Amino acid sequence: MNQVNLVLNNCNTASTQSTTGRLSETPTEQTNLCDVDKLSINNAALTVLRREERQFMVDEDLERLVVKIIDADTKELIRQIPTEDALKLSKKMQEMIGLLFN
Repeated sequence: MNQVNLVLNNCNTASTQSTTGRLSETPTEQTNLCDVDKLSINNAALTVLRREERQFMVDEDLERLVVKIIDADTKELIRQIPTEDALKLSKKMQEMIGLLFN
């Protein structure tokens, strides 16, 4: 977190300095860029600090590995690989292949 604060402090210092040497950049444009940088850094720090659990399972119908990333605190599903839609599509395609070749 100290590195995040250091970057934020540097951004604050840069936004208060004059913009001599760059005619097209106004102080408000520079401040807005720093605000975006602060938001990006804050989101990245939260992502790094978030506690996650990983679940590995095999889909029985497709015999395919499914990975779920779950927030350890809220038990909310963050991401699934492959997605539920991709699994449903694969199952439908297997059914269609079975109909065509049986």
